[in-house]
Amino acid sequence: MKKIKIFCTIGPKSLNPRTLYRLEKLGVDLFRINLSHTPVSEIEPTIVFIQKYSQTPVCLDTEGAQIRTGGAVGQERFLKLNEEVRVVAASVATFADGISLQPGLVIDQLAEGDLLSLDFNSVLVQVISLHKGRDNSRVLAKVLSAGVIGANKAVTLHRRIKLDAITPKDKEAVKIGKKHGIKNYALSFANSAEDVALFRKITGKGTNVIAKIESRQGHAQLRQILGAADAILIDRGDLSREISLSLIPFYQRHIISEANRAGKEVYVATNLLESMRDKITPTRAEVNDVVNTLMMGADGLVLAAETAIGNWPIESTTMIRRLIDQYQLALSKDIIQQEDNVISSLINPHGGVLVNRLNEHADMEALKKLPALHVPETVDMDVEQICLGTYSPIDGFMGKGDLYGVLDHNRLTDKIVWTMPVILQKWAKEIAHIRRGNTVALQRGPRREIFATMDIAEKFKIDLDEVCLKWFGTNDAAHPGVERTKHLGDHCLAGRLTLVKRRKSPFSLYEFSPSEYRRIFEARGWSKVVGFHTRNVPHRGHEMIQKKALDAIHCDGLLISPVTGQKKRGDFLTEVIFSSYAKLIEQGYLPPEKVFLGSFPTYSRYAGPREAVFTALCRKNYGCSHFIMGRDHTGVGQYYGPVAAQEFMQSLDSIGIEPIFFDEVFYCHDCHDHVFFCGHNSGSTRRISGTQLRQMIEDDEPVPEWMLRPEVSAVIVQQKKITKGVFV
Repeated sequence: MKKIKIFCTIGPKSLNPRTLYRLEKLGVDLFRINLSHTPVSEIEPTIVFIQKYSQTPVCLDTEGAQIRTGGAVGQERFLKLNEEVRVVAASVATFADGISLQPGLVIDQLAEGDLLSLDFNSVLVQVISLHKGRDNSRVLAKVLSAGVIGANKAVTLHRRIKLDAITPKDKEAVKIGKKHGIKNYALSFANSAEDVALFRKITGKGTNVIAKIESRQGHAQLRQILGAADAILIDRGDLSREISLSLIPFYQRHIISEANRAGKEVYVATNLLESMRDKITPTRAEVNDVVNTLMMGADGLVLAAETAIGNWPIESTTMIRRLIDQYQLALSKDIIQQEDNVISSLINPHGGVLVNRLNEHADMEALKKLPALHVPETVDMDVEQICLGTYSPIDGFMGKGDLYGVLDHNRLTDKIVWTMPVILQKWAKEIAHIRRGNTVALQRGPRREIFATMDIAEKFKIDLDEVCLKWFGTNDAAHPGVERTKHLGDHCLAGRLTLVKRRKSPFSLYEFSPSEYRRIFEARGWSKVVGFHTRNVPHRGHEMIQKKALDAIHCDGLLISPVTGQKKRGDFLTEVIFSSYAKLIEQGYLPPEKVFLGSFPTYSRYAGPREAVFTALCRKNYGCSHFIMGRDHTGVGQYYGPVAAQEFMQSLDSIGIEPIFFDEVFYCHDCHDHVFFCGHNSGSTRRISGTQLRQMIEDDEPVPEWMLRPEVSAVIVQQKKITKGVFV
């Protein structure tokens, strides 16, 4: 039977003769020094002290390629929701100046829109502006999830940047380790076999190199890393900064299985007996976790905070030893069962999995040699939303089967409910050079910038009259959706897409991918989220149904996501909509802690009931469990009845996201309130008419407070001074 190892992290609570002695007697195999929490000045004294009182080997665990907060030990700062704070380099500023980051080179690599999780997602911020130049610390961020941040805490940037695999501090620590005969070293955030090879050159021959898997990149390169390292350590804490917490057990199982197959030892760290930092006994869940980790095939267990700063380092190690012994006594063989089903606190995406067709590392020179096709802005937006997963499960423009499946049966060919055609239309002469089987480079803008590729699977002709009648319920050329569709072309290209360059948007600070929306919701602790789609400024009727939706089903939060793409003449300008909602939230008319304002970066189809369900499915992919559908939802003119969208939704099979239906909102002068129905006569009630509201704004008439908040009216007046209008 194989030996299962125990590693104990040495810190203030265990760096004493008695504890070191007891831990050695318990059979601890390695004493770990965590360089992320050990100043250079303390490395040598710590090694000397351990070696004086114990024969147990020491392992130096590097800082590695990680981002951490700066500041002095013990410092804390509370960041409020929607607060704007500076992001500064720890080397040039103090903690009090803002969010200080180390290493300082991170600051230069930040970009507008970046999301930063601080201290294991307790705080989430978004970079909203940069000021390049001599002062590289002038970065401004907005707090998306409030909380306390402290010094030397882990930070996750939700995209890859260049970080040195081995820091200057790590190199100095290795020199000290060599001086004292240290043979065991752990490389934190090992992201490639090359990282491990470089580290081994520094540690020298005859050393034992443990590669720590604690990032997506490390997991992606797992097999190569296994070939280069002597052993693998799974740091579940840092890994959970990049991987959903609910997926960590499955990643652990997979990594252990791969390491076992490669014949390399694999150890597991983080939160094994976390409760024993303060209590003398663990929880049942912790005991179950440890035993199941061993049953997966782990070769060792790593205690961190439990022995470094916890009150019961000996007792924690005793419990680990007891569990190992009992496991080996009770088990005649390892039982490793692969489990594929993942349960999330948020609703599953439509079809089960978010589409991800983004490749920002494509060979652009090679793409220039492909057949090219220039497309309009609407296609550009569709491509991005397909590839980012907003339209999941769709991963490309529809073929003939999917198109007519949607038009005739509201289903894709795989039987998944879908109501909106997503097609690429062109006239025959525009695509005469394109053949089935081609990979085509899609171009945008006047400079014909390549932004995506499309693998052509089909090329077919459509009857525009037939398609429009089924799609919009009319062939009337005055219908904006019919007008657009008939203008685009009577031939379609179908095929899978790959996005290679995201578009620039004036509303980029409001734009989030489905995975980013989900990350934000989880950071706020939301599992029940209601979505609201709009292309209008918020009148009092909107405000009422939004609040009612939050209260009626006890949702954690509300996502308000205005559409940002092309609109018809007479629609509100997008910037006016965002400014109006931002003012409502700022003034507290909508509760800031329960509302998130983000964009829906596509365009209005004006397809009535079909569009209503389509917008709900997209919000499902964002993570919304519920969706508001009022009267005349996504309506246009007199083409659709006031409850047509609600009736259409009810006619479909369950689509996962729950609709919340609302009737028309009135203001009752006798009730002095907004109501759906109150029983007073019609002379006391007033309709909140969007058409009337637009006309009053156009004519510069004062809008009554019962129809529009004065603060929103002020936003509109100010916007009219700047742009001479608020409508498209």
